Amino acid sequence: AALLLLSVCRSLGAGIQMPASGAALAELAPEGARMRFNGIHALMQSAAQLAAPGAAGIFLQAGSIRGALWADVVTAAMGIGLLQGIHFPPPQRAEKGTLAGDIKEGVKYVRSHALAGRLLAAYGLFIFFAVPGGFLDQLLVSRRFGDSYGYMAAAEAVGFGGMVLGGGLVSLLGGSGGRKKMPEGQKEMPGGQATSGRPQKNLSLGLIGFGILTGALGCAASFPLYLLCMLAYGVCMTVVQTAVTTLIQEKTDPEVCGRVFGLMTAVYAVSLPLGMAVFGPLADWVPLPGIMGCAGGCLVAVGIYF
Repeated sequence: AALLLLSVCRSLGAGIQMPASGAALAELAPEGARMRFNGIHALMQSAAQLAAPGAAGIFLQAGSIRGALWADVVTAAMGIGLLQGIHFPPPQRAEKGTLAGDIKEGVKYVRSHALAGRLLAAYGLFIFFAVPGGFLDQLLVSRRFGDSYGYMAAAEAVGFGGMVLGGGLVSLLGGSGGRKKMPEGQKEMPGGQATSGRPQKNLSLGLIGFGILTGALGCAASFPLYLLCMLAYGVCMTVVQTAVTTLIQEKTDPEVCGRVFGLMTAVYAVSLPLGMAVFGPLADWVPLPGIMGCAGGCLVAVGIYF
C-alpha cells in the first residue's frame, strides 16, 4: 500500500514537472533551434530509459528496493541543484486565477487556435493507435517467434535504441526551417508567427512512417526483420514526439504554453489507457497483425490529414 501511495505521489509530481519542463525548454532554447534541443532532450530521455532497467537491477542485486528509491531521491536532488545555476527569463504570466479557471482558460485557448487543437488531436490519436505496436509488441513476439526472454529483451532494447538514434538524428538535422505566411482566414498563433516549417513537415512524415512501420511489425516473418522494423519504429516515434513538442513551444503564447503542455499530458494520460482497454481485449479475438495493420493505416491517414 505504501508503494502504491508513493507511486501516486510521484505521478502527481511528474504531471507538474513534464509540462513545466516543456515550457522551460521553449524559454531557454533560441528560436529556430528548438527542434534540435528537443532532439537532444529526447535522446537523453531514451538513453536513460534504455539504461534504467540495468541500473535498477544492479541496485536491487547489491542492496534493496529502499536503496533504489534513495537513488531516485538523490538524482532528483542533483537535478534540482543543477537548476539553481540556470537563469530563466522572467515568466510572462496570464491573469492569476484558480486551478479550475486556469484549466478552463487552457481549453478555451486550444479551442480558439486551430493549430493547437489539431496538434493535441493528432497527438491523442498517435498515442491511441501506437498501443498495438508499442505496448502489445511483446505479445506478438511471444506468439510468433517464441516465448523467450531473449527475444523480448532484444525487441525492447532495439526499440529504445531506435528512439536514441531518432533523438540524435533530430538534434543533428532538425531545425525550424522557415516560417510561412498564414492562409487567409486562418488564425495566427503567438506574436503573428506563421505556422508550418520543418517541424510540421516532420510531424506529418513521422506519423506516416510510424503508421507504415506499425503495419510492417505485424507482417515481419523473421525476427531480424522484426528488429529492423522496430529500430525504424523507434526513430519515427521520436520524430513525432519532438515535432509536437516543438510546434507547441513555437506556436503558443508564452503565458499559456505551460497550460497547453499540461493538456498534452492529460491527452496522453487518457489516450494510453483507452488504447490498452480497446486493443488489449481485442487482441484475444482478432489476430495482432490485423490490428497493427488497421492501426497503422489510421496513423497514415492522420499524417496525411495533418
